Amino acid sequence: MVVDGEEPGYFRLLSDYIHLNPARSRLLNQAQPDLASYPWSSYTAYLGRTERPAWLSVERVLDCQGWKEDRAGRRGYAAYLADRLAECLDDPRGLTKEWKAVRRGWYLGDGAFRQRLLDLLAAVVDTRQRSSYVGASMHAHDEQAAERLLEKGLSSIKWTPEDLQRARPADVRKQGLVWLLRTFTTAGCGWIMEHARMGHPSNISRAVRADETPGSAAMRALKTKLLKCKD
Repeated sequence: MVVDGEEPGYFRLLSDYIHLNPARSRLLNQAQPDLASYPWSSYTAYLGRTERPAWLSVERVLDCQGWKEDRAGRRGYAAYLADRLAECLDDPRGLTKEWKAVRRGWYLGDGAFRQRLLDLLAAVVDTRQRSSYVGASMHAHDEQAAERLLEKGLSSIKWTPEDLQRARPADVRKQGLVWLLRTFTTAGCGWIMEHARMGHPSNISRAVRADETPGSAAMRALKTKLLKCKD
């Protein structure tokens, strides 16, 4: 996971998630839950109770709470996590929404940070074999590329997104756009079905077959026009 280093709140969120993991996983003594009793955690090193590894830098996490790396700061951090521990034990589902980005996401940051990462990813993937890359970040990149191609395709046939939504799956122009996306992007069928309102996955396969077989002069002209969008 990539974390936006310019926004302290994301460090706090990630650190809370890691240090409260024993409580969330019910690995603490339920009668007397104590985060410091969990042996496989950096929490006690944050508090100065155990030796701190050379690679562990606690200043950034403490600083995002307004504390210094001193005795008062460590006490403040311990009190803060004690409150979070109580919150986690009293209502374990209450923090689910807050931690969703940590559990299921591939980055921690706002929309602008996500876009910067996708731009960097695109620059790397364009110069290497795409099959070397997998994961949520790659899916986001794929879908962004599909969005750009879809916009070009719509513009080429003078359609709006609303026209695409209203058109029937059998409309040759809609089938042409689906063929374009399916052939020249790696966006999944689910994404194409949702954005093109194809109704059922079988309609996507039908659209691709229709555009891959010899058709009328109008169909060939449509494909020629759409092919220019991928450049």
